[in-house]
Amino acid sequence: MSEFNQELQLTIENFQLGFEQGHHNAKSGDSGTTVNHDNGTQEIRYRVSFSKPFSKPPIIQAGLSGLDMNGPTIRIKTEANNIDENGFNLSYIIYGDDNVWHGSSASWLAIGIR
Repeated sequence: MSEFNQELQLTIENFQLGFEQGHHNAKSGDSGTTVNHDNGTQEIRYRVSFSKPFSKPPIIQAGLSGLDMNGPTIRIKTEANNIDENGFNLSYIIYGDDNVWHGSSASWLAIGIR
């Protein structure tokens, strides 16, 4: 697992708007938390921590940026959840056969008040 974070600050009339971006790489066998759901999906969660806290939970935009899977049908999504001032969970949700996932990566952007 590797992670990259970059931070930017912008002050607008007594508000300090903070931006932080990062990239996360996940591989099969990493230290993420795996949850098998009843609907046949497998969720692999990683906790992403901000370089410094936001004053309120920020808005997170996350998207899949890389994929290492094999098989005739590949279905995966990436989402941010459990967002708080200090970080969020980045989840890779795999549909169907969990033996086809070898790794994936996601890029994310946090926007909020610091």
